[in-house]
Amino acid sequence: MSDIRTKIREDVDRGALLLDVIRPGWFDVIDIETLNIQYPHLCVIGQLYGEFSSTMDDWRYEEDGFADHATSWTIEDAGKYPGKYGFNDRHHHPSHKQAYKVHTEEWIRLITSRRQSSEVSNG
Repeated sequence: MSDIRTKIREDVDRGALLLDVIRPGWFDVIDIETLNIQYPHLCVIGQLYGEFSSTMDDWRYEEDGFADHATSWTIEDAGKYPGKYGFNDRHHHPSHKQAYKVHTEEWIRLITSRRQSSEVSNG
């Protein structure tokens, strides 16, 4: 696995853990057929909340809307540094289209895995 893919996978995993806390079951809502991290309305955040930029603005100024301070701080951090959570490209790969493609592939991998795990535990 390439270094850039490894870093992106770590970011995506971090973002998924945050979504698990603030939006349980989020992975069942995402349409992986249209998922594309390059486009604000088709990315994970866009599909869950409607639009990437406005959601990041809301998160950036989160003021303890969650039960524990750690969650509020993490949401605020994600609003300021969305790439750290796999929500966009923070590694500034020379080929942004390639980096977006890898981000999208990693989100699809994670979502597919979560759905399969969910089916096994429920079925």
